Amino acid sequence: STLSAGEWPSVGTNVVAVGWGTLSEGGSLPTTLQQVTVQTVAYQASTCVRTMVNWTVQLCAG
Repeated sequence: STLSAGEWPSVGTNVVAVGWGTLSEGGSLPTTLQQVTVQTVAYQASTCVRTMVNWTVQLCAG
């Protein structure tokens, strides 16, 4: 389903991330568009608190 502007998925919701980013730290860019399905995580989770930079445009998943 699609969320309206300003809405955020509930914790545990499957979301899809798509992009051309590196597949490993310092790695080269892929030649094929990458896609992964992950579940959202609570913002209070320790990994989210340490890594979130812009809470208005990022969500925590993994």
